[in-house]
Amino acid sequence: MKFKIYPLAFALSLTACNKDNTKEIVKEVEVIKEVEVIKEVEVIKEVEVIKEVEVIKEVVKNVEVIKEVEKKAEGGLFLTFDDGYCLDGWLNSEHIFSEYNAKATFFMSRYEKELSSKLISLQNAGHEIGHHTHWHANANTWIEKEGLAHWYKNEVYDTLISMRESGLDVQSFAFPFGVYSQEMLEILRIEFKSARGFSTPKTKDLRNGFLNDGFFYNSVSMDTAYLDDRVFIAMDNAKNNGKNLVLVAHCIVEDWTDRWQITQESLRSILEYANKIGLKTKTMNKINKDQES
Repeated sequence: MKFKIYPLAFALSLTACNKDNTKEIVKEVEVIKEVEVIKEVEVIKEVEVIKEVEVIKEVVKNVEVIKEVEKKAEGGLFLTFDDGYCLDGWLNSEHIFSEYNAKATFFMSRYEKELSSKLISLQNAGHEIGHHTHWHANANTWIEKEGLAHWYKNEVYDTLISMRESGLDVQSFAFPFGVYSQEMLEILRIEFKSARGFSTPKTKDLRNGFLNDGFFYNSVSMDTAYLDDRVFIAMDNAKNNGKNLVLVAHCIVEDWTDRWQITQESLRSILEYANKIGLKTKTMNKINKDQES
């Protein structure tokens, strides 16, 4: 076997070539690595952008859902009537409510058990029977003389139990004369789901008819003596803005002789307008359920 013996100069040049090749290969590998890193960073950035886009889409979607819910918020017209001596007038006018498929809340004062059958007939027709105290006394005057506990037992609690035992589903309370205090509200929360005040119309927008804190609801009179265009404008407000409007009257009569009365004609005008604009009439025991939904 013969071995080729390369001259030293040639061997050194060959080694140098190999080193140069190695350097070039190393450079190429480094370039490839840099390119891979750049690609990896770009992929990560793309993933982050996609995630950000998805988050934005979800936020937009949630906003649209919220807006849609707000659009669907439905206002209500809560027609309430006070005072037990008006009971026969309420019964004689029930056919008007039935004609318009309307519901109301009747707040009973001076309740006696023999009146139960009449009140139950209203309840069976889809109306609500509320509590308006027994003697219809000024609460502040009573409490100043006898104390809160005495007022609650004699004006509220004893009659409430009697009404419920007679089959009346009493959940709402209305203050006589609109007289109330925070301590009265607190004790009423034990048995009632809502308490209602009273005021005569004083502002152009009847804002008092919309005021509430989730338990206490103010109301504005719709008795014929106070009924004017502001009531219908307020009804538009309730419908267009998903608000609850609480109105109050007393006796329903054919001919108006007293300021605490609403004529059947006035009642019809309110119910006709509610139907025209699609504003539903509801009972007070539905008011909190509407806010929760």
